[in-house]
Amino acid sequence: MSQAFTRWGPVLLMLWIGAIVNPCGALEPSEILIVANETNLTSTRIAEYYCDKRGLSRDQILRLPLAQPLTGTIDRAGYLRTIAEPVRKVLQKPSGSGRIRCLLTIYGIPYRIGVTREPAAAAIADQLGRIRQNRVEYLIQIANRLENPELKMAPTDPQKTPRIEDVLAKLPERFEASLTNIQSVFDPQTRKARLDEWAKLYIEVFGKPAGWKKASELGIQLAIAP
Repeated sequence: MSQAFTRWGPVLLMLWIGAIVNPCGALEPSEILIVANETNLTSTRIAEYYCDKRGLSRDQILRLPLAQPLTGTIDRAGYLRTIAEPVRKVLQKPSGSGRIRCLLTIYGIPYRIGVTREPAAAAIADQLGRIRQNRVEYLIQIANRLENPELKMAPTDPQKTPRIEDVLAKLPERFEASLTNIQSVFDPQTRKARLDEWAKLYIEVFGKPAGWKKASELGIQLAIAP
């Protein structure tokens, strides 16, 4: 590892953090996953410092036990095994799917991948394809449940999967249309049950801070903890 990386890595990162902490940032804290090197004290301290300054829970730090000494480069196989796979598992959890929009790698995480061999490149493309497919399916299922709350989650046809950008662009409109329909329900008990379900789906897509704010605006008392 170069002397420049060792000396200036933490400083440059902390300056970058200072810019991100700006309250005008578009990302909600719950939409960020921090990736740090568990075997390096400086890496974990910077990650925790960022959480404290940005208002994130330290549970949003993914601590990877990467080998020492620190190096700026990692081979493809090592990247897939020690970084890509753990990140993929977090993103595919119900708590992360469709919610995490930013991966923030901290000092101590390699920033360069070695020469790509053809099999490794194919494996990465396959991994990214699966992650995309899972996210799109999850968002489509949420959109369908907005129209039919009784609809059970079911796999979608990979051949008919739209672009994730198209799905996300239409979700706010579908949430508003669903809310209008729910508010017109005559029976108070049915209306309350559907509003609760609507708010939970809103939280799944837009995160807890935005979801709880929306629920508060609508006067929805959720049974789940914030």
